Amino acid sequence: MKTFLVHFSSDNQDDLKLDQIIAFAKQQDAFLVGLFTKKIINYYGHAAPIGAGVTTSLFLGLDEFQEEEDARASRIKDKFTAACDAALVGNEWREQRGYASQLILSHSRLADLVIMSHDKSWANSVSGLDKYLIGDLLKSSPAPFLLLPKPAVLSPSIGTALISWKESNEAAKALKQALPFIDKSIDLKVLSVTGRNEKGPFGNIDISFVATYLARAGYDVKAITRDANEGSVGQAILSVGREQDCEMLVMGAYSRSRLSEQIFGGATEFLLDNSNIPLLVS
Repeated sequence: MKTFLVHFSSDNQDDLKLDQIIAFAKQQDAFLVGLFTKKIINYYGHAAPIGAGVTTSLFLGLDEFQEEEDARASRIKDKFTAACDAALVGNEWREQRGYASQLILSHSRLADLVIMSHDKSWANSVSGLDKYLIGDLLKSSPAPFLLLPKPAVLSPSIGTALISWKESNEAAKALKQALPFIDKSIDLKVLSVTGRNEKGPFGNIDISFVATYLARAGYDVKAITRDANEGSVGQAILSVGREQDCEMLVMGAYSRSRLSEQIFGGATEFLLDNSNIPLLVS
């Protein structure tokens, strides 16, 4: 039985597509672990005199926030547990206060898949689900991540999936980690994007070799090559995904020099901001 870790926080998530996730978990014969991470709020106003109004109001505001966060966690727990029980999906609920990246990483070590939702608002400084958090997790976590954009629909049984291939360790890891979640009866596509800064065929691994590898594993696979000279790699991936009516995109996160780009290459960031298709990434 697989174990899926589903992340909740006070930022994201009364709208986490819970029914879709539970249906997907049931189809995958998976046990669901719900993890609600609570924020640590650092208070730097201690230099004010004890008993001063500003100090008192700040502490009261912190207490009120924590009470509201506890209440929200309790509401989501009840909803999560009831929905899982009704669907006969095994489940467990966990709550911890701390840094979200550290907590998710810790719990992901014993998970086969981590599921998170996001939208463009996660880039706000107040959000606990920013791109630095996800980038750090993808760099460190042994588990793949299923990222659900707000408009995305997660089908219980994936009918068509697109694997974006580049000759890199990240792409190979993403491909291999995705296969346990992709039924052999689906319509599987593997895409190589050429042009601009992309070179294809890449080294010694032609896209046809990737298709042959997947065919030997029992998949009915079609190889697709798309030139990105007229646009970005992310645009090419999303365009093919929509043309092929794909219900899941699979790709590796590519390394870049700066921290903000170290995990999220342009294609990954573009898809997070623009895709309405679930993204399985590692």
